[in-house]
This record gives sequence, structure tokens and C-alpha cells, in this order.
Amino acid sequence: MIKQIGLTLSIIFLIFTLGCIQLPNPGNSFELNKNFNISQGETLINQEANLTVKAISFANSLCPSGVTCIWAGELGVNLQVNNETIYLGTQTRKNTIYLSRSIELISINYDTKQATLKIS
Repeated sequence: MIKQIGLTLSIIFLIFTLGCIQLPNPGNSFELNKNFNISQGETLINQEANLTVKAISFANSLCPSGVTCIWAGELGVNLQVNNETIYLGTQTRKNTIYLSRSIELISINYDTKQATLKIS
């Protein structure tokens, strides 16, 4: 009887312990030193570097056709990297350094609200 109670308690403990472990979802991660795509509202994680990247919003300040502008404008993305907001643009700030990591904007598709980034 005591063995059954001990076994039952061990199984219950194991179930609760495993229920608290959060396994990484490879679909929500990115690799360092490789290009990856991120869409507006999406959050990606790299556990090795302890980085979380979220695409908050996209900006389009391109000069409309048929209009004379002082500058051509740019496409940009506002990112939340861990707890810091970072803006990257196609003209003004294509890359930045955060926690000794280079964050580079490769391209933006404003229509689909998707950016291609590389973190190394």
C-alpha cells in the first residue's frame, strides 16, 4: 500500500514538473548569422543569444510618384529587441548594434508587412 502511494505521488509530481517546462517552438525561432523573415506582430526567439525580436510596426515614407520631394524617403520597421525599441530603415539606419550583436535590415516588403533581418 505504501509503495502504491509513493508511486502515485511520484507520477503526480512528474506530471506537474513536466507540465511546467516550456519547450522551445522551432517555428518561432531564428538562427544567428542567417537571414530570417519576420512579420508585423510576430515574435521570434534565439535562446542561444538570449534575444527576443518582435516586429511592432512598419513605416513607409517613400515619396509618392508624381510628387517632387526633398528626399526619396524609405521603408522602415520598428522592432522590439528584448525590452528595447529599435528602428531600422532602408536608407537612414540599415543596421545597429545591440548587446554586442549586429542587427541588419536586409529588405522590407511593405505590402505584406514583412522584413528580412540578419543578427550576428
